[in-house]
Formats: sequence, C-alpha cells, structure tokens
Amino acid sequence: TGIILAAIVVQTKYLAIKLNKIQGTVDVISQDVHAQSIVFYMDKITEYVGHIEAARTLLKDRSLADEIRELAIPLLTTLAGKRNQVLSFLDNILGLAKSSKDVTPKHFELITNFAQMMLELMPFSIHIEYLLSSRIGKLRLAEQILIDGSERFNAALEVFRGFMNELHRELVRGKIGERVGTYRSIEGRATQLFQSEQNKLLLSLPTGRVAVTQ
Repeated sequence: TGIILAAIVVQTKYLAIKLNKIQGTVDVISQDVHAQSIVFYMDKITEYVGHIEAARTLLKDRSLADEIRELAIPLLTTLAGKRNQVLSFLDNILGLAKSSKDVTPKHFELITNFAQMMLELMPFSIHIEYLLSSRIGKLRLAEQILIDGSERFNAALEVFRGFMNELHRELVRGKIGERVGTYRSIEGRATQLFQSEQNKLLLSLPTGRVAVTQ
C-alpha cells in the first residue's frame, strides 16, 4: 500500500492540480488583501509550492537516486523551513479572518478556502519530503521528517477544526451573517479533511506506527 501510495503522490497529476489551484488562490489573496505581512507570506507559500514541485520532479525516476543526492539535501532543508512557515501562517491568517473587522465577506471566503486547500495539500507535501529523504538513503531523517511534519500538521488541523466549529456555533446562534455561505460551501470538504484515512496513511511510518497524533 505504501509503495502504491508513493507512486500516486509522485507520478499523478493530482498533486500538480492542487498546487496550481493554491497558486491561483495565492495570487488573488495577494491582490485583494494588501497588508504587507499577508503579501510577504503569500510569497513564501509560492516558494514552498515551487519547492514541492521540484522535489516531485527529483522523485520521478528511481534510477537517478545517486545523481539527485547533492540537489536533494539543500532542498530538504529548505522544504522543512518553508513548511513550518506555512503552517504557522495558517494559524495566523485564520485568526485574522475570524477576529478582524476589516476582513470583507469576499476576503473571508478566499482565506477560508485557501486554508482548506493548504491543509489538503500538506500531507502529500510532507510525504514527498519523506520520500525524497528516503530516496537518498537518509532513512532516520526521513522518519523524523514524517513524525515532526505530522505533529505540526495535526496542530494546524486542530486550529482549523476550532475555526470551523466556531463558525458552526455562530450559525446555530444566527450570528454568522454573510459568512454563512462560505461555511456551508466548505463544510463537507472540511469534514472529509478531518476524517481522512488517506492523510493518516500518508503520515504513517512504514512500520505501521501512525505518526499523526490522535
């Protein structure tokens, strides 16, 4: 199952399509939300998406394992740093969307969908980091990437769960206003994200021990 899943992650267009959608959303948010810190982190996410694509390219041909080693090591360092930046930014931007009176309904929808897409992508990108480290023979590092990445992902997922739960409570109290459409449009996808067995598999160590904290 792990081999099949790895092939799907690396070879199919599924991840490329997700990366393209995220890039499009990044562009729109950068244009519509002019706060300097937001645009700064949007640039960081663009870089992260590009590095994930680079890693996926290096993984496509297993016979090139020796040749990609020099490229993979600095790329893995960069990916780890960018991943943590992205996950921290998700916490912050969800807090902004929830609390700031300056966030319009349009911006709220953009930010909420962006957070959803990034969290859908993250298990795949963490798994790519794991695969790349394994490919060049850094097996203990690969396991550490998976454990650390899954812990950080799970923490970000809980922030998003709390965000959605608060929207649901506001909906029940009739206080959600213009944001009700955004909540209802994303509720089903969010539930799938919270319950995803595929993500648990992507973030599981090969021994069968699940790295995602429950």
